[in-house]
Amino acid sequence: MIQKTLTVVIPVLNEGEELSITLSEVRRTASNNVDIIVVDDASDDGYDYKSATIRYGARYIRHQERWGSGPTKQHGINEVMTHDFIVIDSHMRFYDNFWWKEICKCINDKSNAIYCMKCKPWSAETKKEFDVDAHGGAYLNIITDNPMNFLNMRWIKPHGGDDNIVSAIPCVLGACYASSKRYWQWLRGFDGLRGYGCEEAYVSLKSWMSGGGCYLMKNLTIGHLFRNKFPYTVGSNENFLNKMFVADMLLPEEYKIRIFSSVKRLAYMTYRSYLQRREDNEELRLYLSKIFVPEGFSNFLSVNLRAQRLI
Repeated sequence: MIQKTLTVVIPVLNEGEELSITLSEVRRTASNNVDIIVVDDASDDGYDYKSATIRYGARYIRHQERWGSGPTKQHGINEVMTHDFIVIDSHMRFYDNFWWKEICKCINDKSNAIYCMKCKPWSAETKKEFDVDAHGGAYLNIITDNPMNFLNMRWIKPHGGDDNIVSAIPCVLGACYASSKRYWQWLRGFDGLRGYGCEEAYVSLKSWMSGGGCYLMKNLTIGHLFRNKFPYTVGSNENFLNKMFVADMLLPEEYKIRIFSSVKRLAYMTYRSYLQRREDNEELRLYLSKIFVPEGFSNFLSVNLRAQRLI
């Protein structure tokens, strides 16, 4: 019997046949060497996601009502039985047969980190690759004159100029990132986020601030379909509230003051709603204060600045 060390977690919401294609791609390239968990966040498009999941030997979990992207991913990660996992979107393409081995090798070499692969953009309409280079992770807008843009992410080009297999990046991105389950649980993953938005910024900052970090696996590329619109609706305030949550939980006081003063003027009622919610997170705030290291945020800023220069 194969001793599996990696689980592929796939959140899905109204993706239709794309889930079957992605499951087929995983099995084509990794065979039965990985476990797969599909978490259906209350899809309502009529597609039979359960049958598609079972067809490829994967485990199917369904929400009866919408949880949102962060909580849905976290639900899948909580169910992982292997040492390591990778979260991917349900519209991905794979290029080689060794990606799962390389992920586990990197995690084994440095377990207090989160890893992502290079991302090759595909067109959701034509199902073909765009004629552009693969991206690799993202940097974060920490301070901006427009309060709606704070904590926004921008793609960065893959790091070059050295022979290292992995390179430090500020933020994982690309709908494919991996870690050990033990480290993720220690970081408390997506705990505190609600609905949709800001997952990658949140967990990446926490990894840096706790003395770990985020890394790009430069020898791996995964294809990701990009589309003009989502096959579902997202609440207009969810991403905004999650950004405020992340800023308040993680950023130093000088950054909070600047961000929150702008937000108050921009959306006072939304901000009041956030303040009421803020009181629910004191236990999490205390926990994070214990695992963060003094140099964590400055290490992140250094990597973030270096990544911006690659644009």
